[in-house]
Amino acid sequence: TVQWLNRTGIVGVSCGSPFTAAWSENGDLFAWGFGESLHPPDFMNAAYEPRQIKMKSRVKQVACGQGHMVIQTTNGDVWCMGAGKEGQIGHGMPADVRAPRLVLKGKNIEQVAAGRYDSKAVTASGILYSWGCGESGQLGHGESLDNQLFPKVVRPLVGHVVAHAACGEKSCHCACLFRFLLS
Repeated sequence: TVQWLNRTGIVGVSCGSPFTAAWSENGDLFAWGFGESLHPPDFMNAAYEPRQIKMKSRVKQVACGQGHMVIQTTNGDVWCMGAGKEGQIGHGMPADVRAPRLVLKGKNIEQVAAGRYDSKAVTASGILYSWGCGESGQLGHGESLDNQLFPKVVRPLVGHVVAHAACGEKSCHCACLFRFLLS
């Protein structure tokens, strides 16, 4: 596998619970390991070596959760795929999706994060979006612990400039670093 990584110009890797994703300097996306909803049906839920996932845009960063991927492209959009029963892939239905689906377009996303069953995205201007399982308050929406099926702005942080988001296990919460803008 190390020889394969050298040949493809891999610049980043993210690990989910039972699978791995990597992206290349050319913006290509690869995944391998177990993933009921990450591989085509003919893979029998697992890919034992890296397989390329077709994308419509070049990949800049990937964050892996329990069984889903949050994919940031070089044009600042966010795509998701994989397990989605808790809403963590943000396409509006509690259902799995085996191919990348666009969930945030034109928001100038700078960074993405994935927890076990939730997802986050931070814009260049410091706005935080979250979606997925909210039963422990990890989405930060305050008014509800319900699952969020679409990306939603975290209103309590509006007015702050979020620089980075990180997610954890199902009952963990999002941690955010803030930045200040100098004028």
